Amino acid sequence: MTTSDTLEARYDRLSQEFFDTYYTYHPVHATRQGLHQYDGSLGHYRWDEIEATLRRMKAIQAEVSWIDPAKMDALHALDYPVLTTRMKREIYWIETWRFWENNPLFYKDTITEGVFNLVSRNFAPLEERLKSLIARERDVPAVLAAARENLRNPPAVYTEQAIRYMKGAKLFFNEIPKEFAEVKDAALVRDFQEANQQVLEELDRFLVFLQDDLLPRSNGNFAVGEAEIQNIIDAEEMIDVPVKDILARCYSDMDRLEAEIADLEREIDPNATSAELKERIQANHPDRDNLMPTMRAELAKMRAYLTSHNLMTLPEEMPDVIVSPMPTYASAGGMMLTPGPFEHVAKEAYMAINLPQADWTPERVEAQLRDFNLYAMGLLFMHEAFPGHNTQFYLEKRVPMFASKDHDSDSNSDGWAEYGKYMMVDEIYGEQDPLYRLAALQAKLGSISTAIAGLEIHMEIRTLEEAAQFIVERGGNTEQRAWRVLDRAIYYPSHLTYYIGGEMVLKLREDYRKLKGAAFDLKEFHDRFMTYGLIPIKLIRQDMLGAADDGVLF
Repeated sequence: MTTSDTLEARYDRLSQEFFDTYYTYHPVHATRQGLHQYDGSLGHYRWDEIEATLRRMKAIQAEVSWIDPAKMDALHALDYPVLTTRMKREIYWIETWRFWENNPLFYKDTITEGVFNLVSRNFAPLEERLKSLIARERDVPAVLAAARENLRNPPAVYTEQAIRYMKGAKLFFNEIPKEFAEVKDAALVRDFQEANQQVLEELDRFLVFLQDDLLPRSNGNFAVGEAEIQNIIDAEEMIDVPVKDILARCYSDMDRLEAEIADLEREIDPNATSAELKERIQANHPDRDNLMPTMRAELAKMRAYLTSHNLMTLPEEMPDVIVSPMPTYASAGGMMLTPGPFEHVAKEAYMAINLPQADWTPERVEAQLRDFNLYAMGLLFMHEAFPGHNTQFYLEKRVPMFASKDHDSDSNSDGWAEYGKYMMVDEIYGEQDPLYRLAALQAKLGSISTAIAGLEIHMEIRTLEEAAQFIVERGGNTEQRAWRVLDRAIYYPSHLTYYIGGEMVLKLREDYRKLKGAAFDLKEFHDRFMTYGLIPIKLIRQDMLGAADDGVLF
């Protein structure tokens, strides 16, 4: 056996040990990724268990640090910094960020997502999935007991969010039994009914704990400060650009984009006001009865465009996207539920949408449809499905190395989805209808405003109310959308990954164009980018550009 073989085998062993440690601690992620040997547990969240996880991760990290990636083959050498940054990230989240100690939403999300991932995908016979679900539901008391012990001094807004979202969690567990209505094993059904009822009772007790015990002592500050934002984007995204420079770039781009929008509005119709053009955009929507057929047609058209316009190579066997209602525990405007990269049985790809409900008034339905007009629908579908998340998530199955296959850099996935929708407008949709270009620029303006707001609330430059007002006034978003964005930004400071991530992909494309010269081909660039999965773009730049990489991310 050669030295190289020995190093690579040792590296593979350590990589698997790290992920087994992580999946054992937080198996919900493993289920989402399509690894089902961890399906019978929600994880280990008592403080002594977290300490043991942390010690093991650090021990593996130390062993990996002795391996010289330059002495391994190219695949392992590329995977090495992905694994090392992943270890750095998970250790940071446990040891420094300490979300298990300061955010009750972590426990609510672990329970709801852990069960939803078993319900939503047909990766095994119904009875087998139900057994795993029962096992996870029986873990709920232990998870919530750990939450009571661990939660010390969270920010009040974290606790308030958990209280608010608990209603959706309870509704979700009340609805689960209908998913298993076809199970014939009476004993199994009884076990499930008992376990599910216990979960509902535990959630009620936990809600009382949140309201009566935790909220009065929730005096922490959610704002992490500039230095901690820097640490987060380094650990999460390998972004080493100073936060102040990112903020200055966003403000500069916002000013430029506002001028570009004004010029485009005059080009479209010099006699129309901005409000009148916005009305044209919002008025172009399907009615309630035609909503689902319209969505299916739009998705089919987008997928076909990627091939007919030579923008990407799509495997014929890639399943179509199925539109479904948003899970009751979630609050996003749209969410892509593509099978994980290790999933080999379940094929269905669902795009969850906040669809009009049967009990809505006609006025509320009309308002929803106006917000979800054909332009907004198209931009969302480009982001979530083609060529965005669904396409990238599906093609991630081809990534050969384990750490790279499991990785989920947000500035890559959100960045690709944002880049993809603007690319589609530039290449196709904007030529068909200039209002598409206007809608895309307005969407980008909204993305910049949320990036700025997310940074500034954590730098304590703006209050939450001031940030919401900024998103409405400068970003052109509704107040409801502004607060939905801030709900996430409060506990996730790097919402900038959407806008800055898109700029990172665009910068890489233009640098690759310069490198290739006359041989540059847009389809080849997109296809090659897809081969890397969701690893940090900094590493993709180094591999695609080699010596031509100037080290400037965006």
